[in-house]
Amino acid sequence: MKKILTLVLLLSVGLLASSCRKEITQIVQPNKTVLFNLDKWERNSSTGIYFVTYSTPEIDNYFNDNGAVLVYFSRGDNGVYEQIPQTYEGVSYSYTHKAGSIEIDAEDSDGNPLTSAPPTGLIKVVFVDSQP
Repeated sequence: MKKILTLVLLLSVGLLASSCRKEITQIVQPNKTVLFNLDKWERNSSTGIYFVTYSTPEIDNYFNDNGAVLVYFSRGDNGVYEQIPQTYEGVSYSYTHKAGSIEIDAEDSDGNPLTSAPPTGLIKVVFVDSQP
């Protein structure tokens, strides 16, 4: 009986002493948001496409390969942001990015040259960092 009691006591101590601890390591990749004032479009005379280019030092070669860029446009000063790509009132908005810059384009959704510049407003760019 003493042997059984001793065995139960040793098993109990062994189970309690060897309790597992699960450690979770989280790597937080913070996003960054930058606002640009779009006060004037430039026009490509050969294509009729309006565009604006912004310098974005946040986009280096590493980020360009591994991160993500989200772009939003607020026409005028209404504070409502719509994600690009977007077609609004017959104007198709899109963007491209590369290391060091982002370009936003506006063109007629029917493929015809725009007769006037699109509205101005605010551009919100969200840089989403990521691990490969």
